[in-house]
Amino acid sequence: MPHPRRRFIQQFALAGVALALGRAHAAPAGAKSTPAQDTTPGYSTFAALVGREFSAHHEASPTTSLELAEVVRPKSLRGHPDAQKAREQCFTLIFRGEAGQRLPQGIYRLDMPGLAGFDAFMSPVGGGDSYQVVFNRI
Repeated sequence: MPHPRRRFIQQFALAGVALALGRAHAAPAGAKSTPAQDTTPGYSTFAALVGREFSAHHEASPTTSLELAEVVRPKSLRGHPDAQKAREQCFTLIFRGEAGQRLPQGIYRLDMPGLAGFDAFMSPVGGGDSYQVVFNRI
């Protein structure tokens, strides 16, 4: 079982990702609302981008360059009715920043040339210069 603090951070990150990716625009009274279309790529797209640089934009920090260091799938996908979909849509991005630089956790705009930018909740992991973005779109 994960350490309680790590589990809290993971759950908090999931809530932030859900909030950032699930924003729907307000509709006039009486109008049917439709869920926002998620255009963020899945696991296979990000796995091919390991080692590439992303720009991270946050209102409380200057724009920062981060390297996509790793894309991690969950250890278990037990309980998901569609395992193939879960393998593509449940994953964690691990970014590495510059040594000695600490970014605050929060919602960042992540951009990379050739990839549509997206908003995601990013949090520091470990005591170094690594950050995680957790996706769970099931």
